[in-house]
Amino acid sequence: MIRQAGATVAQLIGSTAREIAEIGVRDGQHAWGLFCAFPSAHLTLVDHYRAYSEPGFGWPQELQDKYYVDTFHRFFRDRHRVTFMTRTSEQSAALFPEEFFDFVYVDAGHDYISAQADLKLWWPKIRRGGFLGGHDYDLVWPEVIQAVNEFVDYYKLSLSAANCDWLVQKS
Repeated sequence: MIRQAGATVAQLIGSTAREIAEIGVRDGQHAWGLFCAFPSAHLTLVDHYRAYSEPGFGWPQELQDKYYVDTFHRFFRDRHRVTFMTRTSEQSAALFPEEFFDFVYVDAGHDYISAQADLKLWWPKIRRGGFLGGHDYDLVWPEVIQAVNEFVDYYKLSLSAANCDWLVQKS
């Protein structure tokens, strides 16, 4: 649904989004899809790019450094449309006013506490009518599913989910 190179996102949320953030950028593939699908938008890319591990997965510092350099070079020519924030999600969210973004896509920590924290941090940053979405809404990451479902229930939102992605709209 969402990971489809950004084009599906543009269809779902409209191509008029001006401020978009991706939380958890890694190699920038999804960020590039958003960049291409929203030619008038400014992208804020948030990733601490530090060594990181989760059960069954690991990203050593050397790999994180490569991801950062490759992603930075991918966007260098169009850097006026992209802001890199090599900070934590919490540090980055604190720098934006409420109701700033049209769309925030979360694909960062997959444990319950991290996923829940990202949802709580970024929800106030989305304008009314804007969207919050994310990746890894599947059985491989049950804690992401739990955090998203609790969030959706708490705010009484309508959840769209397909192909490991999820999306809600702020009314």
